[in-house]
Amino acid sequence: MSQKRKAVVALVVLAIASVLAPMYAVSDEPEAASVRPSNTGVHAVPLSIDPTCTLDVTEELKAYIASVPDGGATSIGVRHRTILFQPNGCYRVEGVLEITGRNWLAFDGNGSTFKATISAPEGMTTHQVRARAMWRTKGGSNLRFTRMTVVGANPNAGVGDSAYNSLYEAQHSWDILGTAVVDIGNVTSSDIWGDFVYVGANAGVPATDVVVHDSTFTRNGRQCLSVTWAERVTFERLNVSQCRRATLDVEPNFTYAWIRSVALRDSAIGPGRLLFLAMHGSSAPIDGVFIERNTLTGKALAGSVSNPTYCAPGSGSCVSTTRGLRTNIVLRDNASDTGQGSPTGNIFSFTGADNVTVTGNTAPAQAGRNMYFVAFYDVCGTNVVSGNIVPNGQEFIERVPCGMP
Repeated sequence: MSQKRKAVVALVVLAIASVLAPMYAVSDEPEAASVRPSNTGVHAVPLSIDPTCTLDVTEELKAYIASVPDGGATSIGVRHRTILFQPNGCYRVEGVLEITGRNWLAFDGNGSTFKATISAPEGMTTHQVRARAMWRTKGGSNLRFTRMTVVGANPNAGVGDSAYNSLYEAQHSWDILGTAVVDIGNVTSSDIWGDFVYVGANAGVPATDVVVHDSTFTRNGRQCLSVTWAERVTFERLNVSQCRRATLDVEPNFTYAWIRSVALRDSAIGPGRLLFLAMHGSSAPIDGVFIERNTLTGKALAGSVSNPTYCAPGSGSCVSTTRGLRTNIVLRDNASDTGQGSPTGNIFSFTGADNVTVTGNTAPAQAGRNMYFVAFYDVCGTNVVSGNIVPNGQEFIERVPCGMP
């Protein structure tokens, strides 16, 4: 090619490049590796929303979340839209990040902390203060929370008396109400007034298919984990400690608020106050509770399962007037290193339940207390209690036989 022709080709190439350059411009500051453009389904929270915990950004975050459309069906299948927060940021939230009727959204904290600093913000009613969760979902489906830390405003969180305050007791980390398919994983939370995760209903619709996994929760003011009206809830591979009340509370709030299929598995449970498992509440059915392969350190394997229609001995008939309210309960292959003693002589009691399996557990008793690991009161159906190791105590006693008047 002649030198003249080479020069002409070079000029043409430069002209084309000058036209295309604005279309494919490269930023002077490359985006973080985890941040992709919005048209790929990832929406990065802008730096204009303070990520330093200096300002309360509740309303700004709510507005940004509302601006992101739902995920769902795409040309490459069904997928989440991801709201990606600034890496290792700190967002001060003095209100509630409420997600109502949203679908297929993923909230990726990207290492960020969401922090409340005031227990009772100005302008809130007493009810609003009590129920001021950090994250609340109402209805909707297919929501995911990951890689974030939630810190509450409880200066006394833990097992002491002052950790609990009825004015703030529903200030949960995650308040899951009537949402279908929720995944909470690789998160941490501490120093809150309420529960780390509360699972219940919204407008008469129970939450379903909720999974909480691979996370660490420590120091709070109420239950570690609560289920009040839901189906298919799984807690697994958690590290939980320093809860003011029960570790897992499975209790319907109303007579129509059923609970079906709840599991706590493969978790490390540290010191805490009150019971490991509490199943009381209203006379609504709880069917299928599976407590398996958990390791308790500094925490007794103690619990209480109670049919509310059972009457105490000496008050007339001691038969549960309505059967089928506490059914298919499995306590299997859990181990504690901490002895339990109580005036009842029971470590784990079942009252008015049906179809109970308790096998392969290690549950020490306090020496000299004449303690039994498992006690049955009017328990019917197919029941198995075997293979449990009870240092300083005995495995089983039937205190009131099934159907005894």
